[in-house]
Amino acid sequence: SPRRAMLDLIEHVDQRSVECLNALTDESWRNALWPGPRDQASLTLVSDDDEELILRVEFSSNVRPRAVKIAGASATHAREDASAPRVVKIFVNAPSLSFENVAKRRAAQVVELDGDDEGELDVT
Repeated sequence: SPRRAMLDLIEHVDQRSVECLNALTDESWRNALWPGPRDQASLTLVSDDDEELILRVEFSSNVRPRAVKIAGASATHAREDASAPRVVKIFVNAPSLSFENVAKRRAAQVVELDGDDEGELDVT
């Protein structure tokens, strides 16, 4: 069957509840989610201390995401230590996440990326 057009769920994101742990700057999650910043290769979401990053997004209404698009670091705009995620873990209905409890919790989906500059992950 032909792939259905994907809708952007950004209007359903509760901005006040977005949480990003281990980000280089507090508001850099906007670079990954918000139209405009997310479309600029020079604006990125960068981890601070190590390669791990937690981005927790709450929605203001019930949604059923079918895909997540992850764009890796562009060679022309990337910091020399930049890289795309290697593993993405998706947790559903998780009111609080920390590095300690995600290590113990079972993810709804775990996706290993192959290092392409851009990938699209199916969340089914």
